[in-house]
Amino acid sequence: MYCRYFNLEKKPFQISSDNKFLWLGKTHAAALKLLKKGLAQNKSLLVLTGDIGTGKTTLINEIIHTLDPGTMWVKIVDPCFEMEDLFRVIAQAFGFEAQYDRGKNFSLEFFSFLNAAGDEDKKIRVIVDEAQRMPEWFLKEVISWSGFRFNRVLTVILAGHLEFEHLLRTHLGQAWKDHVNLHACLEPLNKEETKIYINKRLELAGTNRKIFLSSALHEAYTYSKGIPRLINISCDQALIAAFAKGVKTVDASTFRKATGQLYRPVAPPENKEHNEEELPKEDHLIHDRQRIFKIKIAWTALAACLCLFIGDLLFTGYTPSTIKYVTFTPPEIGLGYTPAETQKSTTLSQTKEDTMTEPTEFSPGKDTEVPPDSFKAPEPDAVIDWLIEKRKLKQKGFQ
Repeated sequence: MYCRYFNLEKKPFQISSDNKFLWLGKTHAAALKLLKKGLAQNKSLLVLTGDIGTGKTTLINEIIHTLDPGTMWVKIVDPCFEMEDLFRVIAQAFGFEAQYDRGKNFSLEFFSFLNAAGDEDKKIRVIVDEAQRMPEWFLKEVISWSGFRFNRVLTVILAGHLEFEHLLRTHLGQAWKDHVNLHACLEPLNKEETKIYINKRLELAGTNRKIFLSSALHEAYTYSKGIPRLINISCDQALIAAFAKGVKTVDASTFRKATGQLYRPVAPPENKEHNEEELPKEDHLIHDRQRIFKIKIAWTALAACLCLFIGDLLFTGYTPSTIKYVTFTPPEIGLGYTPAETQKSTTLSQTKEDTMTEPTEFSPGKDTEVPPDSFKAPEPDAVIDWLIEKRKLKQKGFQ
């Protein structure tokens, strides 16, 4: 898509392994040299380990390309198959499939094949990729081959992730190193090697122009941490983004924008127990915000309840369970009432028509308790009539 735009003969950054773009960093060159040395010395068991995407398959393919024409080899891409299927793959590669189908005894037919190959001075190579997925029975079967007298004929190469060492230690114990003749481990590229890796692949793709600026190369290393597979993925996306923008170079902002939505899995650190209670800083901030929001809601609900309670008291009034009061009955008003007679003691009487009660000062010794329902306020019209009558009496007294 962007090859013609950048004057490239082919895509420089592909996920699939392509040994035409082979460039070896320091640890990759050392690992390849060690494996070739083990093959030249006819070692029986070689192990290659490395993190995901560090280039184990590329190194295995390079070894296959450099084998002698007379060497017979088989590469098992995925060892997670049934026993019969794995044995059949090996039998087909080495040409004794018919004998295996008749007898169904793989070990007998395989050892017979190795004997014949040794007589003809042939070399046999069994290469297993993704070795961390090997079943226990197959791993022990392969290890057992190195204990026979076929050391000068058969060489097995096991390439797997870093956890493959733990698998060997689990199934073979502490003596697993005694069975392994050579062990090479791949590491990610450093920052300088990452820059050389990117420019070298562009050169092999057909251009000597510096498409990636220095800032973009720095971003490439920051994103990929020197892992070749991630370098290829991110740089391919960056070239697509530059092509879409219509620019001929990739700067830091273009690279960050292109890789912003890419998912990069992060492996947990080794030899450290994962603590689920330890949250990243961003998770702590989110947790604190949620807690503060919940507290605000709780206080708001409490304030609303208090407001409703106070409003209910102000609207309906507070009525105690009992009311202490004494009754006072005004004197009966008649036509012959004189001011002098008001100073005399009068007889208090109650009538249904013009009698009212009002609270006076409380007397502890004479107070009585009356249920709230029995107390009734006087009618407004009766109070007004009583006040008018009282005023008339006062006017007569002054006359």
